[in-house]
Amino acid sequence: MTLVKSAAVLFLLFILSCSGAAEKAGIYNQSEISSAELTVNDLLRHVKKLASEEFSGRRTGTPGGDKAAEYVASEFKRLGLTAIDEDGDYLQPFEFVSKAEQGDSNSLSAVINGKDVSFEHEVEFRPFQFSLTDETVGELAFAGYGISLKDSSYDDYDGLDVDGKVVIILRYHPEPDTKDSKFARYQSLNYKFRNARDHGAAAMFLVTGSVDDSTDKLVKFNYARYRKSGIVAMSITRTAANKLLTPLGKSIDDLQNEINSSGKTNSLNVEGVTVTVKADVIPITSKGANVMALLYGNDPLLKDEVFVIGAHYDHLGIGGRGSRAPDKYGEIHNGADDNASGTAGMLELAEYFSANRDKLRHSILFQAYGAEESGLLGSKHYVENPLIPLERTYAMLNLDMIGRDTDTSVVMNGFANSLMWEELVDEANEEVGMRIVKKKTSGGGSDHASFDRKGIPNLFFFTGVHDDYHKPSDDWDKLNYEGELRILTLARNLAWGLDGIDEKPMYVKAEPSAHGGNSGRISLRVVLGVMPDYAYTGEGLKIETVRAGGTAEKAGIIDGDLIIKMDGKGIMSIEDYMSVLQELKPGDEVIISVRRGEEELELTAKMQSPH
Repeated sequence: MTLVKSAAVLFLLFILSCSGAAEKAGIYNQSEISSAELTVNDLLRHVKKLASEEFSGRRTGTPGGDKAAEYVASEFKRLGLTAIDEDGDYLQPFEFVSKAEQGDSNSLSAVINGKDVSFEHEVEFRPFQFSLTDETVGELAFAGYGISLKDSSYDDYDGLDVDGKVVIILRYHPEPDTKDSKFARYQSLNYKFRNARDHGAAAMFLVTGSVDDSTDKLVKFNYARYRKSGIVAMSITRTAANKLLTPLGKSIDDLQNEINSSGKTNSLNVEGVTVTVKADVIPITSKGANVMALLYGNDPLLKDEVFVIGAHYDHLGIGGRGSRAPDKYGEIHNGADDNASGTAGMLELAEYFSANRDKLRHSILFQAYGAEESGLLGSKHYVENPLIPLERTYAMLNLDMIGRDTDTSVVMNGFANSLMWEELVDEANEEVGMRIVKKKTSGGGSDHASFDRKGIPNLFFFTGVHDDYHKPSDDWDKLNYEGELRILTLARNLAWGLDGIDEKPMYVKAEPSAHGGNSGRISLRVVLGVMPDYAYTGEGLKIETVRAGGTAEKAGIIDGDLIIKMDGKGIMSIEDYMSVLQELKPGDEVIISVRRGEEELELTAKMQSPH
């Protein structure tokens, strides 16, 4: 028999085994199952509790997040599920850099035409949370909006040497009333910091002109995650800017109006001014936890193999980074759909299967993840530190935002990552009759992606992004509990189908995708085809996985590479990386510098559209 024929026969046998497994999925005959049922009342109880003011938005690393973890653990204990931590605890703790705080040594002073001038912290200036903690002394320059268009038709740094200087930059861009302005892609704070840094500036002061905001406020220090910018970065008021610009005889509004009206740059050195600035920003390490429990199966040959039913329990706290309502910072983001709905569903399935544990062949590992909103940190921590060996984990079902079923439908991602899914899902749906939007893509922006990267077959249940996504208005009374009950019935039936499998299913690597809505940011015209390591806190962009057939793979980038420069721009963080991507368009060829172990490589990538 030839090698080709052998492969074909093995493939056929695998298909037949999957078919047999699907037939065995019929073991969930309702007449054999106990009276414990999935109920709307239970879902409502869990969601109202998790999405209550008591939990303050459940951001991981906060008291509200800890309370949510304790609630899930108490439910596992109530159900008599087994804690698998070595200490007999339902919690698997982990640490992560969650945010930054201002230290006590932030200061700003200047010598202006020979006169000492000091500025008041929190009144005239405030550091950005991603500012480099450092002190610098330098001459002053004004660099307009700090924008350098890729086509060179506009460059605020053209002819201006800012090496070692303190540079004042205007917020936003010079066409505030122009829809689809060519400058819009270049107005982000991350872009401006990176561009100033790449031009050699020692510090950057950002000021908002009157054209953009009649008030003279400092930018809030309220972002939820700390990232390195590599430059001393301050928000200053127009009052402070005008003091610094005294030798020019012009105000910051004068300079802004000149640029906006002419459409031309107006950058210059400010003679007679020397600035001394010290930024004191302290990264804060927080503690989070995954919550997990095991329900043992009964088959002597299969009970050591598990499948996972998981959901993240965290949300955005009181806003800040990740919120789609930046003007609502300080308001509790209750996250009823994202993801009290999924956590409630996971708990309801845990209760159901606990009542029917004597029918289970395999074991089920129920998991609630922390820090999903910070970059899948909880699920990533688990797959890197599994309490049950991953080789004994044969599938994962992820429930994330399943509370907004509007037309008896559900989106399911991951059909291409295993040959078993089509038949198992179709059989599981016979009773329910839902319209299933089957997505072949896998990976993406939820916790199943962590398992996908480890080669574990997975499916992701999702009812879509809505107007309340990542806003304080995502409350318990907006969920469709009857619709979620239908989805959980489908998930329950599918879980019985997974339990009916005798042999561990084969994983097939599929194209990754992301879930999530338009956050109001500029959409990307290109993708590199990588999944960053969100837990990495060093300098550069660490690549966790490279998509098969994507731009990065074609360029020679591999898993574990560290991108340090892209298209001539330094990359210190994921924010730097994203700001560079925003400048690029399909067909652009860029040089990417990567560090691979002790080696540094320059690779050429031809950028591709995300579609």
